[in-house]
Amino acid sequence: MTVLETIMISDFYLFIASMISIPAYIGLRTLLFGVALPAEALQDTAVRSIRRNYVLLTGGFALAIGAACFLVTRHQTTGWSILGWMMSILLLITVSIFAIRISRRSAQRLKAARGWQVAVQTKRAASLVTGRTHGSALSSWWYSAHVAVMALCIFFVVIGWNAIPQAIAPHMGPNGLPDHYIHKSVRTVFMMNIVQALTIPFFIGYHLMISHARTSLDPQDREVSLRQKLKLNGDDRYGDTARFSGCIEDGRTLLS
Repeated sequence: MTVLETIMISDFYLFIASMISIPAYIGLRTLLFGVALPAEALQDTAVRSIRRNYVLLTGGFALAIGAACFLVTRHQTTGWSILGWMMSILLLITVSIFAIRISRRSAQRLKAARGWQVAVQTKRAASLVTGRTHGSALSSWWYSAHVAVMALCIFFVVIGWNAIPQAIAPHMGPNGLPDHYIHKSVRTVFMMNIVQALTIPFFIGYHLMISHARTSLDPQDREVSLRQKLKLNGDDRYGDTARFSGCIEDGRTLLS
């Protein structure tokens, strides 16, 4: 792997790492990892500590994983290096999920210990998916087209295996001529297909997360969806639904 390729892929890794850590300090300041806080809580040192600990945890793992990947892949071929960095990114995303869960639980415990109360917002948005015959995202079965294309490429490579030369040039230099050769093997020939096979489940997971995202108001069961929304925001006062009757009636008017 050339120096330029190493710089480019490591920069991409650092970009992903920064995008994972930065959200702790952007967005609504009164929303701490999904837990609603009063405005006066923003100056609390414990709140700042939760944000800082999340950044330190994800940043520390990002540096450790990135350094380990660099040491392992610096003398490998381009294909192996790309695969190594992709696996490092997937591992970092997995670590960030656990870090978010830990930070959210810490925020919930802090809110309960401080006894903070948040004024419940009576404004609610009507669901935009009402009356639709299809979801807001394409079916995950569309990924089967990607799988089919990948399987077709593998099929043509298999039937034309003998036509593939023993020395393969995976990279071209600035003069347009090959500057590196690798020996033909199952690993080197199907490296990009292996990367595809690893990334497809990753994007399917994101697709399912988007397609199952909660709507603000369920027109079929408004009171229950309102209580679920409050629970998601970390508010434990689910009773007294009559307080929101005006909002619910407004929702009926909008959706009628």
